[in-house]
Amino acid sequence: MGVERSTYSVRNTTLNFSEEMERLKLQASMGWQKELRNLKWYGLQNKQNVLEVGSGPGFVTRQLLCSLPDVRITALEIDDRTLHDFSQEQLQDISADRIQFVHSTT
Repeated sequence: MGVERSTYSVRNTTLNFSEEMERLKLQASMGWQKELRNLKWYGLQNKQNVLEVGSGPGFVTRQLLCSLPDVRITALEIDDRTLHDFSQEQLQDISADRIQFVHSTT
């Protein structure tokens, strides 16, 4: 059984990169309060270690970090290196003891 790759690619969108990042940022923020409520219902708590699989450009990562001030996140991205690099740049103001970035091709 092989690993299934994502059907999403930032390079295959109809928008340019900047427009796609703005779209994803808006998407991450629009329903955040409801999403956070659901995550907490499933057991997410402050001071936990969180593995965010498919962290993309880091917009949800930032929401998590801002909403849970003592959470520690490992942001894992397997697809496009561009998204991984963008996320690191966008979250460079976050202390390294709160976030770890991992890029993997498998």
